[in-house]
Amino acid sequence: ARVLPIARELSFDGMQRYGFHGLSLESIVRQLGASLPQRLVIAHLGNGASITAVHAGRSIDTSMGLTPSGGVIMGTRSGDLDPGILLYLLREKAFDAGKLEALIDQRSGLLGISGLSGDMRRLHAAEASNGDARLAIAMFCYSVRKQVAAMAAVLGGLDMLVFTGGIGERDASVRAEICAGLAWLGVSLDESRNRAASTDIGDDGSSCAVRVLPSQEELQIELSVSLHAPNDELRSRLMPVNRRYAIAELKTACAEYTERTGRIITFEYTLIRDTNDSRETSEELAALLGDFKCRVNL
Repeated sequence: ARVLPIARELSFDGMQRYGFHGLSLESIVRQLGASLPQRLVIAHLGNGASITAVHAGRSIDTSMGLTPSGGVIMGTRSGDLDPGILLYLLREKAFDAGKLEALIDQRSGLLGISGLSGDMRRLHAAEASNGDARLAIAMFCYSVRKQVAAMAAVLGGLDMLVFTGGIGERDASVRAEICAGLAWLGVSLDESRNRAASTDIGDDGSSCAVRVLPSQEELQIELSVSLHAPNDELRSRLMPVNRRYAIAELKTACAEYTERTGRIITFEYTLIRDTNDSRETSEELAALLGDFKCRVNL
C-alpha cells in the first residue's frame, strides 16, 4: 500500500503513499476503545475526505497518497485522476505547474462538477432544481462507496464502518446513499437512527456495525502533546496553548509524522502569537516550549 508504482529511484527520494487525517483516525480508534473491531473502515468526510482501512487498530491502507489531493472526490479537490489528463493539459492546453495545482486543488471536486460550490450544504439546497448539484452529490457518494468497498477487500471483510468529519457526522442523506450500495458487505442503516445521527446508526440485523463518531483532532493533539511533554509544568501549559494558538501548524506537523512512522514523538511547529497575549506572555511560553525541543517562531 505504501509503495507507488513509479520508477524505484523516485521512491528512494521519499515519494510514497503517506495518507492524511492521522489525528482524526487516532481519535476514532481511541473513542472505540474496547469495542475496536479487527476490520474497521473509517470514512473521514469533509471538505477534505479520505477512506482508511484499519486492522487491529493500525492503518494498513488509505485513499490519499503522497498528497491530500488523491482518493475520493472532495470539496474542491479532484481525488484520483487519470495521469494522462495532466499530460494532456500540459501539452495541449499549455497548463503549467501552477495552473495544474489550482485546477486539482481549488477548482475540481464538488465545485468543479456542480459549477456552484464545494460546500455540500449548498449543493443540497440547490439539488431540487439543479441537475449539476445532484450529479456532484451522486458522484461524491459513488466515489466514497467504491473506496469503502476497496478497503473492505484489503481487510478481507468488514466488521465496522465509522463516519466522521463534517459531512460524515452531519449529513444523513449522504450516509444513507453511501450505505445503500454496501448491503452485500452486511451494511444496513436504521433510518430513524441515521436521521438522528445516533452513535450507532446500523440496523439491528446488520452484520456490520455502522457508527457516527466526532473527529476529535484538537483533543488528540492535546493528549499526544501532554503524553510526551517532559515535565508537569510544560504539560499543564501546553493544554491551553493548543486551543489559544494557531493549531493548524501543529496539526499538520503531527499528522505528517504520525502517518509517516505510526508513532507520535516530539516534533517542530510554528507557534503564532495570539493578538490578545502580551509579548511577555509569548516569550514565557516560548521559553517553556524550548524545553520541549520545538522550534518556536513568534
